[in-house]
Amino acid sequence: MTDFSTWSHANLVKFAEDSHKEITHLKDDLKTAINAYRALLKEFSTWSRKNLEDFADNCYDELLATRADLRTAIDAYRTLLKATHDTPNLQQLSTKQVQPNGSQHLDV
Repeated sequence: MTDFSTWSHANLVKFAEDSHKEITHLKDDLKTAINAYRALLKEFSTWSRKNLEDFADNCYDELLATRADLRTAIDAYRTLLKATHDTPNLQQLSTKQVQPNGSQHLDV
C-alpha cells in the first residue's frame, strides 16, 4: 500500500486530478457498455421466436455450406496430390492438354 503521508501537497493534488480523470473515463466507458448491452437485449427481445429460429437456421445453413465448400476443397487438394504422386514425370502433369472433343492428350 502506498504511504501518501510522505507525498508533497502538489504531488497529492496531481495524483487526485489524474485519478479523477481516469475514474471519469472508466465510468463513461462502463455507461457506454451498459447502454450497448441494453440496446442489444432490447433488439433481440423484440424478435419473435420464429425470427430467432429463422436466424439460427440461416446461421446453421451457412455453416453447413462452408463445411461442404471446405470438404470439396480438401478433396480436390487430395486428388491433386494423388495425381501428382502417381504421375512418374511431374512435367507431364503441367503439359496436359484437353482436346476439343474432350479427350486428354499429354505432350511428351
